Amino acid sequence: MYSTNDNESEVYMRRFLLLSILLLGCSWMMAQSTPAQSGQKSYNEAATGESGTERAVQGCLNNTGGQYKLTSDSGKTFILAGNTSKLNDYVGHEVIVSG
Repeated sequence: MYSTNDNESEVYMRRFLLLSILLLGCSWMMAQSTPAQSGQKSYNEAATGESGTERAVQGCLNNTGGQYKLTSDSGKTFILAGNTSKLNDYVGHEVIVSG
C-alpha cells in the first residue's frame, strides 16, 4: 500500500510535469513568433528607417533559397521583398538599394 506521503508526492510530481510541459509549449510558441535573426530587417523596414523617411542601404547582394538579402558593411542583413525578378544579375556584387 501507498502511504499518504507517496500519494502527495505523486500529485506534486504530476503537477510539476504538467507545468513543465505548459512552459515548454509556451516557450516554443514564442520562439515561432520571433524573427530568426535579430539583425535582419525586411526591405520596407530598411527603406523607411525609424522616422518613416526614405533611405539607401549599400551592401553585398546574396540569394539564399530564392530569398534575396542585402548585407551592409556594418553587418546588418536586410531581406528584400517585392519584385526581385531582375536582381539575380547582381548577386555577389556591391549594390545600393533605396526606397
